Amino acid sequence: MMETIQSYFDVLIRERSWSWSIVGIIYLVLGYLIRGWFLKPLANAAKTLAPKQYQEIKRAYLRRSLVGWITFLIPLAILGVFWTQTDLFPISGKEAISLIAALAFFILSVMFHLGSFAHAGIDTLRHFTPEK
Repeated sequence: MMETIQSYFDVLIRERSWSWSIVGIIYLVLGYLIRGWFLKPLANAAKTLAPKQYQEIKRAYLRRSLVGWITFLIPLAILGVFWTQTDLFPISGKEAISLIAALAFFILSVMFHLGSFAHAGIDTLRHFTPEK
């Protein structure tokens, strides 16, 4: 089993001109999983509200989440460029900085999504709560 995985990994390393898409798919899957770990509890809590309130929270979140999606896709571009370099290892200082920037953008993406969801909840609360 390990030999099979190792042979696939070797092909991915040798054929980097097309295998960047595999790396991108892995990033997207892992990124959605990690993002889901943070957002799923909030979404589940929002689903316990009245359906009209939950729909309003979803609508408000989707309106506000564009920056989160942009910062989610920036690391994908950075990883794609990094992966197609002729010499993958050793990593130069410039490449290390770009990988650190990709990680920072991913963390910012999760933070922006959480902020968007929080603002959506506050907006919905403000909308459904009568003013004094």
